Amino acid sequence: MSDFTDAPDIAAPDPLFDLAPVALAVEDFSAIYLLLQSWRAAGVSDIEAYLTQRPEGINEYFSRSKVLKVNQRMLDLYGAKDVQAMNNPFYQGPRLSLAVGSAVCEKAGELYRAFRGADDAMRASKRAHYAAPTTDRRNA
Repeated sequence: MSDFTDAPDIAAPDPLFDLAPVALAVEDFSAIYLLLQSWRAAGVSDIEAYLTQRPEGINEYFSRSKVLKVNQRMLDLYGAKDVQAMNNPFYQGPRLSLAVGSAVCEKAGELYRAFRGADDAMRASKRAHYAAPTTDRRNA
């Protein structure tokens, strides 16, 4: 796992990000990775069955992400004063990750199928891309 020492400074002003006409956010999902690793270490091999038996795991999963940076459009969309408000456990507005998760699913099984479907779609897209004939532009 990368330690992100070569990652750009997200606190630095970025006009393309800040003034984008769409809502944008940068989130840290490393705690979700650690949660999934702890579930695996505890013997969870079927995440769908695990979350069906223990639905509070969905909230645990989504509560682990941390919003690092948002643009003004995102603040307006969520009615938050600043990015710190979106990470505050007492924030009364919708959580960014929970809102994304609830849009994807209503039950644990649907969450699993949504993630699996996204993975399958990405793999199929990559396979199609690499299988497509390419033009060698070096000799053009």
